[in-house]
Amino acid sequence: MTGEGGEAACWAHLVDADDARPGSGVVWSLPHGGDLDGNLVHLRPGAVIDPHVNAELDVLIVVWSGSGRLTVDGVARELERGVATVVPKGAERSIAALDDLRYLSIHRHRDTLSISPR
Repeated sequence: MTGEGGEAACWAHLVDADDARPGSGVVWSLPHGGDLDGNLVHLRPGAVIDPHVNAELDVLIVVWSGSGRLTVDGVARELERGVATVVPKGAERSIAALDDLRYLSIHRHRDTLSISPR
């Protein structure tokens, strides 16, 4: 797991030593230095990324493999291989893995990382 790149609000809690689903988290990050940040995230079955808001950037999510559920502002959408969706800035989102879910999270680079209050 790497501490570089991407959107910390989406994966920071997954490095908790008490996580009952070892192996969930960021498995690859786009190297810094360009205009984009990107992460390949792997969530084990049952893993959840809690609801959070990114007030600064739109985020493109592209499912690489597996299945899950993305909830944006209370509306759920099924995720499966090949699904691509944009989560607009200011929207609350969460992701739940139904099986081994792998997805890319891509957005413009930002200088500082912050977590917006709910």
